[in-house]
Amino acid sequence: MNKINVAMIAYTYYSTDSRVRREAEALIDTGCNVDFIALRRPDEPETELVNGVNIHHIAQERYRGNSNIKYILAYISFFIKSSFKILFLHMDKHYKLIHINNMPDFMVFTALIPKLSGTKLILDIHDNMPELFSTKFHLSNNHWLIRFLKIQELLSAKFVDAVIAVHQLQKELLIKHGIPGEKIEIVMNVADKKIFYPRNIENDESRNKFVLVYHGTVARRHGCNVLIKAIDIVKEKLPSIRLNIYGEGDALNDVIDLTNELGLSDYIHFSNGFVSLNELPDLLAKADIGIVPNIRDIYTNYM
Repeated sequence: MNKINVAMIAYTYYSTDSRVRREAEALIDTGCNVDFIALRRPDEPETELVNGVNIHHIAQERYRGNSNIKYILAYISFFIKSSFKILFLHMDKHYKLIHINNMPDFMVFTALIPKLSGTKLILDIHDNMPELFSTKFHLSNNHWLIRFLKIQELLSAKFVDAVIAVHQLQKELLIKHGIPGEKIEIVMNVADKKIFYPRNIENDESRNKFVLVYHGTVARRHGCNVLIKAIDIVKEKLPSIRLNIYGEGDALNDVIDLTNELGLSDYIHFSNGFVSLNELPDLLAKADIGIVPNIRDIYTNYM
């Protein structure tokens, strides 16, 4: 029996994005052939095979900054490169299904020609772009960029055969945006038990220290600056406290500057970017408590 060929596209680094990696490997487990188009770090090869998934790295790094225009330009650059890549791959593989992960939503149009030839498309909405950009750049609902993001989200959803949401609240929000509820399926973002399971790890540091851990995107909406200030408050009463931050993001430099300003370099450790999925479970197992300090706003309400 011939295997079904499936392609996946995401503006992300495959090695550190647990959700897209799990989705791709789930398709492998069902017997599909999977090609994944992703961003490329300087030390990554152009192509590689990871747990059965064929990774095609596009020669582009992820933009991190405070310019909404540069974000859009970075998305457009990846869109153009991915469009050519998926076209050439489709000419050889004749994909039955292409699974596109946002952000941005309009990445679905990279698969225009495959769709015209009968390929089915899925839009997987990790993040609601209108709410995220509204929070990130302090923009009102009437701002031209937010209006554009709502339009491109709706057009993208109409273009595909199915939409994936993370949970019921997000599905309800997408329905409010105009996407038909019958077109939306919920696939929750839960930990992969093959990777994340209880570990008993001896840790010399934790014997004498009280270790906290935060892992993920370092952004203002995720409250990392609040977490740093909290360490400053409690360190006098709990001098053994330590915080490990594993991740990267737009606010990383600000958070590091705040750490130095408060004289907390002995209490807080930063990783060099995101940690690979192979390393992360052991690092989490060495901590006493995990912290999720999200600041409540129009975007994080749906996280």
